[in-house]
Amino acid sequence: MAIADKLQHTLNTKNAIKQALIDRGAAPSDVFSTYPQEIADLPAGNEVVGTIVDHRLDEAAPGYLKCDGSLIDKSAYPDLAPLLRYVNKDYDFTQPFVSGTPSLPNLGYEVVYSPDGRYIAIPHYGAPCLTVIDTSDWSTVAGTPVLPGTGVSAAFSPDGEYLVVTHEYSPYMTIIKTADWTVLSGTPTLPYSNNKGGVVYSPNGDFVAVAHRGSPHLTIIETSTWSIMTGTPSLPNVGLGVAISSDGKYLAALYYDSPYIKVIDTQTWSVLEGTPTLSGRSNSLAFSPDGKYLAVGGEVAPCLEVFYTSDWTLVNGTPIVEDEGLSVRFSLDGQYLAVGHNWSPYLTVIDTAFWSVSATWPSLYQGCYAAGFSPSGSHLCLTFNAPPYFNAAPAALLAPDGYTFLPRVPAKQHGNVFAQPLIKAE
Repeated sequence: MAIADKLQHTLNTKNAIKQALIDRGAAPSDVFSTYPQEIADLPAGNEVVGTIVDHRLDEAAPGYLKCDGSLIDKSAYPDLAPLLRYVNKDYDFTQPFVSGTPSLPNLGYEVVYSPDGRYIAIPHYGAPCLTVIDTSDWSTVAGTPVLPGTGVSAAFSPDGEYLVVTHEYSPYMTIIKTADWTVLSGTPTLPYSNNKGGVVYSPNGDFVAVAHRGSPHLTIIETSTWSIMTGTPSLPNVGLGVAISSDGKYLAALYYDSPYIKVIDTQTWSVLEGTPTLSGRSNSLAFSPDGKYLAVGGEVAPCLEVFYTSDWTLVNGTPIVEDEGLSVRFSLDGQYLAVGHNWSPYLTVIDTAFWSVSATWPSLYQGCYAAGFSPSGSHLCLTFNAPPYFNAAPAALLAPDGYTFLPRVPAKQHGNVFAQPLIKAE
């Protein structure tokens, strides 16, 4: 990872630590100043645990550890370890693709992880129209159902017991029991097929929402009876994609006509007023894990729009994505947003702390149609518009149980003096 990328990750970490310290009663002025800061000849000695200071390399600083990204035993630093719960991984987007991953028959429209990270479901063009991959050895799971037509969208239930896949040709939706990969009977038939990103489970598993072609363009299905709910809002035209906030409060749905999006309150099934008008027709959307943002990948410039969910205003300063945003996905900790698109570099990874481009893969095969972070953040899996159509890239090094990473801040030079950032550990 480039120094700038490491620094941005560290700044994000420092901000999280700072907030944790403030939450515990420390005054903001007592924590640490904005990086970069002037060299301190020696720490003043009254800093609270978690304070990060620049320090001369040639001077000892008892009670401090180097901010070099190394692993530490949590039990050895009981006061520091709780502050570093945000640093259980060290992102690195420069690692080569995993070798030995399976190829798809053709273009994959989504990459969906099971909640425990064991399986990846990829609906795709070409028989069997659904491929499920076991991430323990990157093998293809045998015995999964053959869909009636092209698989276009998928979602696992929160408990991982079911996999919902939408596809071309009636019944347009197939629900699979993951215990034995058999098809559940007695489920409803949709009015028509849908598009990639067009199905989502509620966080508590009570319902499944599907955006689709054919009136009412949005169907809500109760999972207790697998029956279609009545009295829910419809969309005015073809439904393109759906996303639900992590608390289950908001359901956002894309469709063909302006304003191109509706946001629905799932407590009352009423459409919210004052939500944004998108720049144009859009392909994909995702709420951030903390629910603060809604990201939308669109067909026209700027091809990525991010909104605050507090007032539905646009976040300023987000990067312009090259060509239409085909897929938008947050990492589970919300630190990064992956955007797949048609033109080189085909994938853009954005640091959400600063809304700046953190990493790109200029060597992707062709347009990136789908991207998905593993629940642990260890991998970012992608589908492409060219053989082998799928690959997995290591995204982060994970800390073993009982350990955590120290923040990583590069040493700096001030004239002839080098400074090593340190963190107060005890």
